[in-house]
Amino acid sequence: MINRKELIMNFNLNRSVIIIAIGMAATGCSFSASVGGTVESKTVDLIEGEIAEQFSLGEVSATCNKPADENIGTKFNCTSETDIGNVDWVAEITGEEKVFVNSVNLVTKEDVGNFEIATVKLFEDRNGTVLGNENLDCGDEPIALDSSNTFMCDLTPPNDEVPYTAEITVTNLETGEFSLNVEAKQ
Repeated sequence: MINRKELIMNFNLNRSVIIIAIGMAATGCSFSASVGGTVESKTVDLIEGEIAEQFSLGEVSATCNKPADENIGTKFNCTSETDIGNVDWVAEITGEEKVFVNSVNLVTKEDVGNFEIATVKLFEDRNGTVLGNENLDCGDEPIALDSSNTFMCDLTPPNDEVPYTAEITVTNLETGEFSLNVEAKQ
């Protein structure tokens, strides 16, 4: 499932930057609308129901813009307030009463784990040491990226008394490209 592709890597525990790409799971869902209701109201129902449950978003309150028309290929934006923060969506009409919804800023639980695995693997490969996945912790929940597209993880190398903060900045959510900055905790 993980497709690792190293783009740039320069790792030094005091201050480092890594840019890599991992394969990301599609964060989207489609539905067939039943007769009654608007496309945007049916999309809101999908986000607040099936998508919220699928991606463990907790309580969700969504709104969608009215699409310019209901032609196949027409896209419209939605936003939702969730237990993990604001999540933005792009919905695309894919057929008669069919819509595909994709997140713009959601890192799923699975993808958080993918970031951890890819980062640990590169660290181990470049430093000739065993870090172990258990020493990088980005949490167990999905992440709603804010405008900085950044989230923090705790890094505790074995046999090292100094804990580190790993700052992951997602540069392309579709491909999973991200940069990593690691600094000793103050």
